[in-house]
Amino acid sequence: MQSPCANRKHSPRRLRWLIASTALIIAAIAAANGLILAKLHRTTLREVQDNLLRQSLDLSELTERALQAADLVLISVADKVSTIAVTADDAKALEGKDLLSERSRACRSCTRLASSTVTSTG
Repeated sequence: MQSPCANRKHSPRRLRWLIASTALIIAAIAAANGLILAKLHRTTLREVQDNLLRQSLDLSELTERALQAADLVLISVADKVSTIAVTADDAKALEGKDLLSERSRACRSCTRLASSTVTSTG
């Protein structure tokens, strides 16, 4: 004969309560994981947005500096041309070797400035 204690272990009411509580615990764990994942997702998106903003600001400053450098080189070439034009008696002096060498020197300066700004960000 079975003891009343053994009969109590396998009662349908206790089994239903055990299944329901197990399902409830599993649902609570799944909900907690879902909340944690949602928070991590929002945090990651915020961090990526901040990083992209910093990078865009850095790139805009770098572009501004590169354009200022190119502007300074062009101003230098324009000054050189104006001094040649003032000192020369005719327009043929503008087509001389001094102007061509100044243009090539300016182009090399622009290339050097552009490459130095690109390598400084990398």
